[in-house]
Amino acid sequence: MFQEILEMVLTIFAIGYMFMDFFVKPSTEFYYSRPGKKEFFMATLAAIPSVIFHELGHKFVAMSFGAYAVYHIHPFIFLGVLMKYMKFPFIFFIPAYVSVRGYVTGFQLSMIAITGPLVNLFVFLFSYLMCRYELVKGEKYLFFFVLMQLNKWLFLFNMLPFPGTDGYNFLSGLL
Repeated sequence: MFQEILEMVLTIFAIGYMFMDFFVKPSTEFYYSRPGKKEFFMATLAAIPSVIFHELGHKFVAMSFGAYAVYHIHPFIFLGVLMKYMKFPFIFFIPAYVSVRGYVTGFQLSMIAITGPLVNLFVFLFSYLMCRYELVKGEKYLFFFVLMQLNKWLFLFNMLPFPGTDGYNFLSGLL
């Protein structure tokens, strides 16, 4: 349990570091405005519903089917941190995964797989409504806008039917 919490905290900080640039306000000056503690904090807050809740969705549904499920930070997340540090134009990373052990049927596997992307879809829709109807202003608007975009792409990517994605596991369990 402690190991899982530690790995979740590491995941949150790694994602916060990788995405803090998204929270920097455009500067009207000739120099680049660098992200600071505030932008890092906002990015770590966005990581919680986007990645941690996604993975906890898998974990809790697996446990509801009687399986043993454990959250793990994926080693590729550190590749993403390195790419960010080296200022790559894009960052590829797999932040985390949940290992599931025990007997689960194909249908149960599909339900476990679809839960994470459904969490992202829910967070996307909630953030979309907050922005669309201007229920938040200023920095809060920026936070929900980035949260909306992040969860949109996480949902779409995870639903691709390629091996290793939730979409693939969802379809595999149904077939």
